[in-house]
Amino acid sequence: MKFHFLIQAFIILGASLWQSILADDTRITLGIGYDQIAQGYYLNEIDTLAVDEDSLFKLRRTTDEISTPRLKSRVVWNRDMAKGTTLEFDNLTLISDEDIRNNIRGTFETGHLELSNEFEFRGLWEEDDSDRVGYLTNEIRAGFKPPLGRGFYMIADESFEILRFDGEGLYTFDYNYNRLKIGIEKQFGWVDYILLAYRNDIRNVPDSSRINYARHRAIMELYWSPVSSITLDIENEISRTESNKESNLDDRIQEFLDAEFIFRLTERFSLDVKNLFEYTDYDTQDVVNFNSIYNVGSLEGSYEFIDGLEFNAGPSYTIFWSESVIFEEQDYEQFALEYGFDISLGDRLWCDISHTYGKRDYTHENSEFYTDYTLNELDILGDIKIYKNLRLNLILSIDWENHTIKDDDNRLSLLNIGLDYHFR
Repeated sequence: MKFHFLIQAFIILGASLWQSILADDTRITLGIGYDQIAQGYYLNEIDTLAVDEDSLFKLRRTTDEISTPRLKSRVVWNRDMAKGTTLEFDNLTLISDEDIRNNIRGTFETGHLELSNEFEFRGLWEEDDSDRVGYLTNEIRAGFKPPLGRGFYMIADESFEILRFDGEGLYTFDYNYNRLKIGIEKQFGWVDYILLAYRNDIRNVPDSSRINYARHRAIMELYWSPVSSITLDIENEISRTESNKESNLDDRIQEFLDAEFIFRLTERFSLDVKNLFEYTDYDTQDVVNFNSIYNVGSLEGSYEFIDGLEFNAGPSYTIFWSESVIFEEQDYEQFALEYGFDISLGDRLWCDISHTYGKRDYTHENSEFYTDYTLNELDILGDIKIYKNLRLNLILSIDWENHTIKDDDNRLSLLNIGLDYHFR
């Protein structure tokens, strides 16, 4: 399908929507954008004896790339039905010269109950020889949070999701996914709370029972801010995964601890200390799944020069350790420095710029498959009002790995740029 035909259809659709349903409780957005994902790498050695010419041409390329323009329309309708009762529908459509995607979400809230349903489909204009296929997915969710008195609340959350593909790919499989969460939350202070909960996830794959699994999670969350200058945020989770694979492959116990402490030294200067710890213990170990420890700690200082302009910078240290000497070739430590700016000028401009530079060292003396490298990452997110209801938004991410062995170098970039017009 030619792109200019899509533009004509898009304008006609947008005009009809504007004339027919535009109201005080309806917001319409029309937009045009461009997406690009590119990865550069080296092919050092490959046996091409049995490879056909078309496949050989693709293998010789040193860059994989997705580059496509797109059109976007979004209609959001919401209404207060009664005191404490709201209803909202959100319909997002994305069209490119390769595919069409549509997402419809409906949410109903009343009192302590929230119900939602989200449906999404993707259709390809033409089938190709890649693993990209069309799909449809639907998730229905119910959340219930009634008060129990004295600041205690019951937490009950249930969701059921289905995913169906209209073709076969190397990494595509249909599944049903059920999530159930129940717990108790205690609120105290102004925004402080502690949560204790149990969550059960079950994935069922009709075409391959081998990749079914059940996961049991014990969850604890704490958010505590005794004074405005101190904030402590902790999340701890212990989980048990039981798969359906032979020899208990993928069966494991995991510990996850995420802690953040923020201390505001002055009105404009603050320190943020973070630490993420993960431990994984497999029933059966192999070269992919083995017992390991992952930990990353960081310290960040933030200073607000003027209202809407903040500078942040700080170091981080990351380690990955395998428990067994058999797999220690993958062990590494990483030092990095991240700095950036946050800019916010009301609804006129918002921009987040960050740059990370660091070094990853694999600690094993004779690593055959892993080489040390310097990491260089740049991320830019922005949204700017150009004129009245016309806005430009941008997502740019560049990730470079410069290895000690040049053939291992990797270049990854992502660009998403859009121009949106909001009718309401």
